[in-house]
Amino acid sequence: INSKLLMSIRKSLLEPAQPTCTECKTSVVVQDSHEGHYACTTCGLVLGARLISDDTEWRSFSDAHSTGVDMNRVGSKGHALLDTMLSTEIGRGNGSNLLSKYQTRTVNDSSYRTIMIAFKEIERFVHRLSLSMTVQTIAQELYKQLHDVKELRGRSRAVVVTTCIYIACKLEDVPRTLKELCKEFNVHRRDVGRSYIKITKLSKEGKIKLKKNVRSSKANLPRSAKFLLRFCSELRLPPLVVNAAQDVCISVHKNAFCGGKTPAAMAAAAILLITQLVDDAAYKRTISEIAKVAHIVDSTVKSVYRQLYPHARTVVTMEFADDIRIANLHLNPP
Repeated sequence: INSKLLMSIRKSLLEPAQPTCTECKTSVVVQDSHEGHYACTTCGLVLGARLISDDTEWRSFSDAHSTGVDMNRVGSKGHALLDTMLSTEIGRGNGSNLLSKYQTRTVNDSSYRTIMIAFKEIERFVHRLSLSMTVQTIAQELYKQLHDVKELRGRSRAVVVTTCIYIACKLEDVPRTLKELCKEFNVHRRDVGRSYIKITKLSKEGKIKLKKNVRSSKANLPRSAKFLLRFCSELRLPPLVVNAAQDVCISVHKNAFCGGKTPAAMAAAAILLITQLVDDAAYKRTISEIAKVAHIVDSTVKSVYRQLYPHARTVVTMEFADDIRIANLHLNPP
């Protein structure tokens, strides 16, 4: 065999082939080890993604030489709520993803897949509702506990996810009504109510743990005042009106007026009462506008407002409105 041919074969085996751009046909291609892909410097086309880095890595086994930088680079992070160890997954690459899909089905059992699907649904809905990461973590932790005790078998995953998010909002003092969440998740309120009662029973029996947030800055406010802040923000009301309506909610809660009403309905009635007392017509709001942001019907706002009407002199502060203005309030506002 020709020696030149042997040398060329040996060179081709030992030296990696220089990739060529499939778009502009140039060989000016660089490897970005940080991002893990090949990219053409001429046209910017990414030729290969998710490349394996052959650079040196490091490990640390104690905190003796810690310099504030995490030097544990031995694998990707696992989920904090799942009992997972280090594992290997097959990437999709540039071709079909069948091998990756079958490997996932083989390695991960059905229980793990069920939890991960629920976690992704919670994450998606929390992002859609603009809720905090704390609410997401509490909802996922609660779902994991319910899955472990196996007390909600046979119930729809959407119903359980909705209930977990609703309970997480209550624990974190986030003003979200059950009707609002059920409409967002397209589930029946009755089914969520049954799951809520079941979870509350499990908590009393000690089978699951519900952690109440004691660090909230709004912990001393009644729930109606917490809903009121969000409603006023959506109605674009000034701080003067917001503070006066908040004082109404606090006074109603302190004097036990209008008992048995939901926090959202009470907040809506307080906003209606205060907006009828302002002089500026730009800050007046109708019953329909308030009911829309509160996710309740107009008749509910009217009913609670009529119960609140006789106590207007008690719940409205004198700094906001005098007796003459309160006496001119309408029992049936527009």
